[in-house]
Amino acid sequence: MAGNRARFEEALQQASEQVWEEKWPEATESYRRALQEYPQDVSALQGYAWALFNTTAFEEAEEVYQQLTQLTPQNPGPYERLAQIQERRGAGKQAAQSYFQAADAYRAQGLLAEHISALKASVRLDSHHDQPWVELLKHYQQQNDLEHAVLATLWLAYLYQESHHDWAVEVCRQMQQTAPRDRRLRQVMSLLQSGR
Repeated sequence: MAGNRARFEEALQQASEQVWEEKWPEATESYRRALQEYPQDVSALQGYAWALFNTTAFEEAEEVYQQLTQLTPQNPGPYERLAQIQERRGAGKQAAQSYFQAADAYRAQGLLAEHISALKASVRLDSHHDQPWVELLKHYQQQNDLEHAVLATLWLAYLYQESHHDWAVEVCRQMQQTAPRDRRLRQVMSLLQSGR
């Protein structure tokens, strides 16, 4: 059933003015009124989630951002806000995954700086998640940032050494082609090949 467009527009206009004046509780109520008319409106949901976030109603904001990730999976914003909320409540691994999803969305939009920033946030919160490290390694190699590429390689080798020993050897071998004189790579390769 379609909502009342005039009430929806009026509530959105009020919410917009209240956000501009940083009247977050009032904006939250105005967005609620708008969503009573059109509950799936992405613009209203985004505004509502942002207003909730700014009133520190993080639990409810998290639910709305989760809904937005379902409605607009290509939009990195909800993933990033979700990650910030999850990080605040101490759910580091969840936040790392949300940042990684934001990074994917940024990459799809060609926003490289934001992509890398989200990857770095992901590994900061969960350094044992290999996928962001793989993406960072590719980036460092493309940018000819040898030092960071070597460090990412060493960390991936560490992550892979137990369960994917062959991968650990291969990631080091490939990096050695780019940095044949790096003694750290030689040492790690020697340890991996000796089975230590």
